[in-house]
Amino acid sequence: MVTMQPVAAQTADDTQLLRQLGFVAGQAVACDIEEPDVAAQVATAMADAVGLIDEASHRVMTEQALLAAAQPCAAPAGRLGEITSNWKAMRRRAGLD
Repeated sequence: MVTMQPVAAQTADDTQLLRQLGFVAGQAVACDIEEPDVAAQVATAMADAVGLIDEASHRVMTEQALLAAAQPCAAPAGRLGEITSNWKAMRRRAGLD
């Protein structure tokens, strides 16, 4: 079981951003939008783009992604297409498309 560890190296805003990126990546997997390895690449590229490139940052994001991937898909009914489109935009920003 993955547990969230406190992070001292980041500000509260950085930690929140990392957890959000991890959640989005994990839910992309949970909703069958993306493969786990690609979802991890996208989230890592997005974190790196804002300067959160250290190992502790990546660990926070990865832990959150694993937790989110293990949950049921949280996409609201009828909005999976929109979420898929937004994910594709993240892939492009991450340089994977």
